[in-house]
Amino acid sequence: MGVKQYLLTFAICAVLVAAGVPAREAHGGEAFSPTDVDGDGCGNWAEHGSNSGVGGERDSLNVWDFFDTPDSENARDGTISVADIARVIMHFGATGDPTIDPLSFPWGVAYHTAFDRGGPVGANLWDQAPPNGSIAIDDIGAIVAQFGHSCTGAWGVFTAPPVSAGLFPWGVAAAASEQALPGESLTLRYDANNVVAGTVNPMLIDSGTTAHLDALKGGSENALCILATADCPAPSSAFSEPGNLVGRSRDGVKFRLDNTNTACDEWDEITFEDAEGFYGLTEGCSTFAAGGPSRLRVLIVPIIQDLCNGSCTVTVTGFRLFFLEGFASGGCTGLDCEIVGRFITP
Repeated sequence: MGVKQYLLTFAICAVLVAAGVPAREAHGGEAFSPTDVDGDGCGNWAEHGSNSGVGGERDSLNVWDFFDTPDSENARDGTISVADIARVIMHFGATGDPTIDPLSFPWGVAYHTAFDRGGPVGANLWDQAPPNGSIAIDDIGAIVAQFGHSCTGAWGVFTAPPVSAGLFPWGVAAAASEQALPGESLTLRYDANNVVAGTVNPMLIDSGTTAHLDALKGGSENALCILATADCPAPSSAFSEPGNLVGRSRDGVKFRLDNTNTACDEWDEITFEDAEGFYGLTEGCSTFAAGGPSRLRVLIVPIIQDLCNGSCTVTVTGFRLFFLEGFASGGCTGLDCEIVGRFITP
């Protein structure tokens, strides 16, 4: 038996029997975050969650902490499997330039950074430093420690992502957000006569004559952020949308209510609660594909520092997921629009 065959056999046995290595079932599905800033195949919401098995306890700006290796087509499947372990072992002993782009095509060369890590930098073995130029036994240990971790289904508990597109263009006042616990019924109120008397501010995130209504129906095209990236300075700011937008808001909300799949239009259908009392999205209702019916009642709402009247600039301080249940008792007419729902994330 060759060295690499031995290492593969050893690694598989370690995966199956070693204490402390989580043996989690890999769940299929689409990535549930609209953004993956570091490009490691694990969405921002997953990486900021508290469940490591679905990508949590990681840094959404660190490409090295989710050891999903590319196949011969340079594709990653979002799950750490035996195939990923085997790919690292195939490159065992290789050395090379540790500055190679990890997302570049990795095949046809002995060494590539996609299969190399620089060692743990925190309490968790998957919290890895950038490559050190040598694919060694420590790299095999690093990927074995992540076996079964998967970012392909929305099984985690999510916190706010640092960058997000697909936004519902109502900025929720930070003061109102701070008072709203996940799972508790909440009314969001837009007062077109005096915005600061309500809890939300309409926002202009995209450009175009129908951009605001389009975002109300299906989320914004542009992204806002609270952590800086190459394409997004932080914290983001956006213009408020002045004028009476009650009718437009009513049409956008009604579209979401009317076009949501009936299997995903109730709180208990779209969320689950973990042992610690935090909420996540169920697998069947988690997709964030553009226009997907099960996405429409899950709003990604920006949290803004302050509300303002007229045309002004508002600063984004965070994002939260909000489950839309319907119009509140006040409805959406005249100068006032109220919707009721619950925050999913803290």
